[in-house]
Amino acid sequence: MDLTYEMSLENYADFYYTIRDELKMKNIFGIVSELNILDQCLDENLISEEFHRLNVPRCVKVDKMNLNKELFHSMFISSLLLSVIYYTFIPENSYSLFKLFILMYISIVYYLSFKYFKLILENV
Repeated sequence: MDLTYEMSLENYADFYYTIRDELKMKNIFGIVSELNILDQCLDENLISEEFHRLNVPRCVKVDKMNLNKELFHSMFISSLLLSVIYYTFIPENSYSLFKLFILMYISIVYYLSFKYFKLILENV
C-alpha cells in the first residue's frame, strides 16, 4: 500500500519525537538535524517519497536557521568571555602589542557574532 501525503504527514507528526530521540542516542554529540529526521522517516517507510521531496527545502531552511543561532550564541559568549579576561587579567601599562592583537581579535569575534545575529533576524 502506498502512503498518501496525509498519511505521511500524520506519521511524521506521530513519530517525530521518537525518531529524534533515537537519533540523539546514536549520535555522540546529540545534534540531530531536521533533514536527518526526515531521511530516517523515509528509511523506515513512515513517509512517502513525495512527502520527503516536498519537505526537504523546509528542513534545510530550518537546519540553516538553527546553525546560525548556534553560531551566534557561541561567538557572542566567547567574545564576552574574552572581553572579561582581557579587562580583568591584563595589566594596563604592559604588553601593548599583545593588547593590540587581542583587541583586534575581540573586535573580529564581535563582528562575526553581529553578522550571525543579522542572519537570524533576516531568517536566512
